[in-house]
Amino acid sequence: MNVLDVKLVDVDGDGAADGIANLQCSSGAGGTASMVIVLGAKSGTARELPYGKDAEARLTQFTVYRVYEMTVAGDRLVLKTSGHLESDPTCCPTAELSVVSRLGAGGPKLVSAKVL
Repeated sequence: MNVLDVKLVDVDGDGAADGIANLQCSSGAGGTASMVIVLGAKSGTARELPYGKDAEARLTQFTVYRVYEMTVAGDRLVLKTSGHLESDPTCCPTAELSVVSRLGAGGPKLVSAKVL
């Protein structure tokens, strides 16, 4: 497991900088999977951001499982991810997707998921 990126930003609108971490695990030929974890500064609890599930609900042809880039712009968390079609080999997704969530009260909420 590798920590690729960490951002400190108020995720849930409580005025405290929370942690967002992009974690990746490689299983070799089986591909590399990502998990985005949010650690609440005040609550001390960690939870997974369901970026993949949220994106797959909007882009039903893709499995979304690898985050390449994580940025925060204002109240937006932008994830550049892979999009894996059923016809793609496990190792090699063919599409790049953008998954955008709004930060603030109640925690991250999906705004958009699109093919780049």
